[in-house]
Amino acid sequence: MIVVDNSVLAGFALPQDGYHGDAVRAFKQDADWHAPELARSEFRSVAAGVLRRGETLSTLLESAAVADAAATFYRLHANEVFAVMQESPLSAYDAEYVALARRLGCQLVTTDKLVLDHYPSLAVRLATFVG
Repeated sequence: MIVVDNSVLAGFALPQDGYHGDAVRAFKQDADWHAPELARSEFRSVAAGVLRRGETLSTLLESAAVADAAATFYRLHANEVFAVMQESPLSAYDAEYVALARRLGCQLVTTDKLVLDHYPSLAVRLATFVG
């Protein structure tokens, strides 16, 4: 079981993403993925850029379905997120991933340097995870 951030989730669902290969390997290594509900909106934001570069809407809808099926999504409580924000310089968005990994007692697989720097015992770099 792992928590994945949007860079991993989008990498998995969008074949044109630079993290696609590592994200697919991560899923093969551990397919029990978890993410905050926020990840769905973050995915759509990344997909919007892909759409504007010429990808078809139908292809992106398929990718969104892949992302939705890849993980179990959770709603976090404000106190969980604020606790992370109080102890670190993370944004509320990044704090949600850390808070969820804490709640579930598992690693957070990410590409985010700030998260990796502030939570080295909790967060692991995607490339290191697939090692």
